[in-house]
Amino acid sequence: MDNKVQLFVAGVIHQDPLGRPQVQRWLRELLLRERRPPTFVAVEWDKDDLARIVSQRPKLAELAKAQWPNATTEFIDALADAAGYEGDSHATILPSVETVWLDEGREPDAEEIERFTEFRMVKYKALAAGLEKFDLEGLKYMSAAAWNSVLPRVEGTTPRDEKFATRLYTAFGINTSNWAIAILGADHTADSPGSAIDLLIHNGISCNVTNMAPDNISAKQSVHLTGNPSISK
Repeated sequence: MDNKVQLFVAGVIHQDPLGRPQVQRWLRELLLRERRPPTFVAVEWDKDDLARIVSQRPKLAELAKAQWPNATTEFIDALADAAGYEGDSHATILPSVETVWLDEGREPDAEEIERFTEFRMVKYKALAAGLEKFDLEGLKYMSAAAWNSVLPRVEGTTPRDEKFATRLYTAFGINTSNWAIAILGADHTADSPGSAIDLLIHNGISCNVTNMAPDNISAKQSVHLTGNPSISK
């Protein structure tokens, strides 16, 4: 693997109501800096599963409006658009770039998909606990609450970390375009033994990881991790 190859990684929280604009801002900063499109954008989704989630966004908006009837349109739209945002935030910004579906072939619990809006509303209600105004400031509060709820990652690898690392490594192939993007849950991007990113850097891929937390959404604040190209896959 060419040791000049770099992977720019966005670490996200799936229920973050401001995840989409944060990721999109980061993507635009990257494109301004790199001045050419990436080889691919890898996302933590199966294409068909994401389509089923996207189709439920209107229903999620209805549930949110019923729960918070005094909420602003911006608040309701953000909650709805955050459903599966990590899978399609890049679509309008990089429409011609290949999407690598890291969860392709995954067989989730059918209830996980069918009752997605209900499960997501449970999370939103928890994040909104104590809120009195449901507007942009409320979204910022919920976003911070989502990130503050993250528990430290338990060291060691998981089957999904291994799968993601393998698929990302394979996606580069012999391409010498030098850079690509991945959007993954923060657990998989952690600087922790056994995470997907840890596995990649130990197989020669240089990674720049940026968590999409509210106060850390600039590409300039990313952490550069250099892989050891002498270690084989």
